[in-house]
Amino acid sequence: MITNFIVDDTATPVVTAIITVFNEETWIRSSVESLLTQSLSDIEILVLNDGSTDGTAAILNSIVDSRLRVIHCDRMGRASALAKAVRMARGRYVANLDADDDAYPDRLRDQIAFLEANPDHGWV
Repeated sequence: MITNFIVDDTATPVVTAIITVFNEETWIRSSVESLLTQSLSDIEILVLNDGSTDGTAAILNSIVDSRLRVIHCDRMGRASALAKAVRMARGRYVANLDADDDAYPDRLRDQIAFLEANPDHGWV
């Protein structure tokens, strides 16, 4: 089953930050919140829940923010989940964050600034 939470699906954000997650109830809220508090606010956060069997889904469903999209899927494995998330991303750029990591507050702002200033670079 796929569940899609988004308020404004017409906007194109500068960056889509993707998280693929499987059974990370301990860390997922912190990871998502580290993206919600980025200094760059023109973002989409796309979390692909890869068939979690713990409390991950409930935690994700409890976070309300118009920039957050949560997709609940059957288990497909990390590589397939990442590929699916990239295909579903709406941003001009895509950033990846592991489900058990937190992003520094200026991470996305700094990475986008670098890419915009260095068009010969494809990734940071």
